[in-house]
Amino acid sequence: MTQSILDKLILGAAAAAAGAYAIGRRMARGAQYRELVRGRTLFDDTQQIAHIGSWEFDCITNGLSWSDESYRIVGLEPQSEPATLELLYTFVHPDDRELVRRQIDAASHSDSFEFRVVGRDGTVRHLLDRGHITRRNGVLVRILGTVQDLTDSKAAVRALELAQVQQMALLDNLPDLVFLKDRDSRFVAVNEPLARVFGTSAHEMIGKTDFDYFPPEQAERYAADDRLALSRGDRMITEEIVRGPNGTNSWIETTTSSYRDSTGELAGIVGITRDVTVRHDAAELLRDSARHYQLLFDRNPLPMWVYDIESLRFLASSRSSRRRSRGRAPGWDSRRCTAS
Repeated sequence: MTQSILDKLILGAAAAAAGAYAIGRRMARGAQYRELVRGRTLFDDTQQIAHIGSWEFDCITNGLSWSDESYRIVGLEPQSEPATLELLYTFVHPDDRELVRRQIDAASHSDSFEFRVVGRDGTVRHLLDRGHITRRNGVLVRILGTVQDLTDSKAAVRALELAQVQQMALLDNLPDLVFLKDRDSRFVAVNEPLARVFGTSAHEMIGKTDFDYFPPEQAERYAADDRLALSRGDRMITEEIVRGPNGTNSWIETTTSSYRDSTGELAGIVGITRDVTVRHDAAELLRDSARHYQLLFDRNPLPMWVYDIESLRFLASSRSSRRRSRGRAPGWDSRRCTAS
C-alpha cells in the first residue's frame, strides 16, 4: 500500500512537471512570436517612414518578393498582387524599361541605379534601386535589394536649381557689379558683369580673392574694408576713383554688408559696386553753375537783389546794389542774407 501511494506521488509529480514544461514551452513560443511580430511591425513602419522598400529574388526558383513599402511606392496596396518581374515592368517608365532590363540581366554584381515608375493614376516617381548578391560555392543564389523613393528630394533639388538659375538671371542682367564673399574674402558668387570687368567668367572667379585681380596695395585696402564690414555688421558705403583701360577716371560706389548663414553665424559679405561718375559729374556741373551764377550776380554793374516774397526780406544783393545803398539794401536782413 505504501509503495502504491509512493508510485502515485511520483507519477503525479512527473505529470505536473511535464505540464509545467509544456506550459513553459508554449509561453516561450508565445513570447518569441510576439517579439517576432513586434520586430516585423517595426521593420514595416521604419520602411514606410523612410520611403524605402525592399525586395528579394531567388535565383534558384525565380521567385520574387516585395516588402509592403515596395508595393506602396508603385501605388499598390501591400501584397495585393503577386510580385513578379512582369508586374514591375508594367510600372517602369517607358523610357527607362531598357535600362531596368539591362540592370536585371547583368545582375552578377552589386550595383545601384535610378529609374522612374508611373503609377496607375499617372503619377511619376523617381526611384533608387540598390542590390546585393549572395553566392554559394560560386553560384548566384539570391539577390537582396532596396528601392528608395527619391521623388520628394528630386523635386527639392529641382526647386533649388530653379531658384539659383532665376537668381543668377536677375543678377546677371543688372548693370551693377554684384559679389558674395566668405569670411576669408574669397568670392563665393559673382555676376557676369563683374566677371567681364576682369576678362573672365563668374565660375572662374569662385574661390579667388581681390589679390588675384588687383595690385597688392589696392587688394589689401579692399580686404581691410571687408574686415571692417564684418566687424561692424551693418552696411558700409565707400567711393573711390578708378582708372579704366582707356586711361579715363571713373567714380565707383561700393555698398557692402555682412550676411549670416542658417545658424545665425556671420558667413561673409555681400557687395554691390556701381559707376557713379554721371552723378559726380552732375554735382560738379551744379557747383560750377552756382559759382558762375555768383560771379555774374556780383560783377553785374546793375543793382540786383534776391527778395523773399513770403517773408518780405532781401536774401542777397549784388555788390553794385550794396554800393548804391551805401552798403545795405532797403529791408536788408544780415542774419538771413549772404553776400560776397
